[in-house]
Amino acid sequence: MKKASLLLLIITIISCLRVQAQICFAVAKDENGSSIKWEVAMNKGYLSDTEYAAMQALKNAGYKNITTLTCPSCGHNLKSGYWVVVEKTYKRYDNKMITAFGMGASSNSIIEAEENAVKNMVMYCGSLNKSDGHTISEKGTF
Repeated sequence: MKKASLLLLIITIISCLRVQAQICFAVAKDENGSSIKWEVAMNKGYLSDTEYAAMQALKNAGYKNITTLTCPSCGHNLKSGYWVVVEKTYKRYDNKMITAFGMGASSNSIIEAEENAVKNMVMYCGSLNKSDGHTISEKGTF
């Protein structure tokens, strides 16, 4: 029984690593934690390949502090749809001005992609609320 459970766990992990992620979002940040540049990568490969492509584009541009912002609403496993990057500049608790980005995707509509982008931004920036407002940095289809 333990062997079957272990085998099922291994198969689950491998299948997660082989997810077909069509779009991924990476962000470069400055020393204060403010987002300064973003990159969207589209790839029909594995999630790790798509994340690498987004991060590598920022590294090639000379940025060093780079992270990928993944979430259920970021478009993994979508074969086509809409994507939106939103941004918000705000004053942090220590009175430093911070810029935050968020990316969302949807196979249904650009409006849903924007809603997902705001969720993504709020998820990575705990001091923001959905009602704080934002601007659209860029949007497109894939």
